Amino acid sequence: MITVRSSTLALLAAALLPLAAFPQQTPGYHVTKSVPLGLPDRWDYVVYDSNAHRVYVSHGDHVTVVDGRSGEIIAAQLAVQVSSYPIRT
Repeated sequence: MITVRSSTLALLAAALLPLAAFPQQTPGYHVTKSVPLGLPDRWDYVVYDSNAHRVYVSHGDHVTVVDGRSGEIIAAQLAVQVSSYPIRT
């Protein structure tokens, strides 16, 4: 009878263990503004320049520059020269 009680207790503890875990706090990030950049709908890199308050968004050989405060597009799809260099190890 002791084994029945201990196995029942073990099953109950195993079932309740996930409930005892504390949920992790989520970061305080939230969307403040959405800026439509047009096609393509996927982008390669997004970089924020905190000194100039500009967001640089690239896709292939195009870069879109967005004002980080107002969300206005400063320069739309500038064609830039792209060169690829292999990394040698």
